[in-house]
Amino acid sequence: AAPEPEASGPLENFVVFHCLDCFAVLGDSVHLCGEETRLLSILVLSRITHNVILDKSLLVGIEGALLGSTYNPLFCHSCGLSVGFRLYSTYATLSDLKGLFCLFKNSIVCYLLKTKSIVNASEMEFPTKHLNAQISKLKEKIMMMDSNLTTIIEDLKTVIHGPLDVELD
Repeated sequence: AAPEPEASGPLENFVVFHCLDCFAVLGDSVHLCGEETRLLSILVLSRITHNVILDKSLLVGIEGALLGSTYNPLFCHSCGLSVGFRLYSTYATLSDLKGLFCLFKNSIVCYLLKTKSIVNASEMEFPTKHLNAQISKLKEKIMMMDSNLTTIIEDLKTVIHGPLDVELD
């Protein structure tokens, strides 16, 4: 089985992503949002290093998974290798990737800090960070806090103004 980086833990469990040709550092697993393997073989990052050039030209996909999508290509600053893209507009299936940095798995290698080894990204699987459960728990806590604050405000009104059934002259 391919090695899998842990979603969290000590620094030794993180991964650094390098250009396949020149080994320039492109990003790391701290900014990894996940991977897209249904339609594309890419890693999705929220941030990349200055070694990645975001080409200002907008390209339009004319075939494959990017058909009809507009995107900016990403290149390695050191060697010029095409390492990915950033979607500008696309259809609903890939809309979650808009504005994020998508690196082709076949254009990068991974340095695993824990084992001090280099592995082709195409040979690795990266666990998806499931935020829905965490967001649901956070919503529950916010609702509970809102309820508690409402109770506290009502109690304060009672302390400051007295019971509501008392008539003021």
